[in-house]
Amino acid sequence: MKQTIATLALGAALIAAAAPGAGAWTRSSTVSGPGGTVTSTGSASCAGGKCATSGGGTGPNGSAWSRQGSASCANGGCASSGSVTVPSGTYTRSGSVSR
Repeated sequence: MKQTIATLALGAALIAAAAPGAGAWTRSSTVSGPGGTVTSTGSASCAGGKCATSGGGTGPNGSAWSRQGSASCANGGCASSGSVTVPSGTYTRSGSVSR
């Protein structure tokens, strides 16, 4: 489930970072699976191919999680990094996408 959350967050951040003149945006989603339902909200402020992102939600057992980070795109690729905080602690995250 944590991987799903991170994947959704990375995808949304990279799409916003790649969009020219994206400015500020918000999103919300719900993911349901065998383990339960995860809700997610997020926002970003983007300029010049870089975005500052934040968000959070509720996991399948009702526990809250939050994330923050940044994403940037250049030369046909995008990179994202930041942290995710869940009840068991804070974890760093990073990812990249290339065309």
